[in-house]
Amino acid sequence: WIVEHLGIGEFLPSNWLMDFIASFACGENSALEFVCENVVFLLCGYDQEQMNATMMSTVASHIPAGTSSYTIIHYAQEIKSGNFEGMDWGSDEKNVQHHGSTTPPTYH
Repeated sequence: WIVEHLGIGEFLPSNWLMDFIASFACGENSALEFVCENVVFLLCGYDQEQMNATMMSTVASHIPAGTSSYTIIHYAQEIKSGNFEGMDWGSDEKNVQHHGSTTPPTYH
């Protein structure tokens, strides 16, 4: 159920559950509205003048706007390794299938 509604393959897709969480936690007069504003500012950049507070639940329901789970994992691997390289698929066999070598290629 959790995977079905939070996304497999797609990281936090917009769906009824995410819309419900956004409207509950980020709606006008919500006690958690300040948390939503800060999350949006962290992800998108701080600009109070550009923030329409009445649109917070709508904005929050679209962040992140459905990206691949593999993109998130790959990005985390690059941060951890400090290298700009292909995704490590977790085994020599899978790396050979995807890259033709046991280790991911380094990008230049």
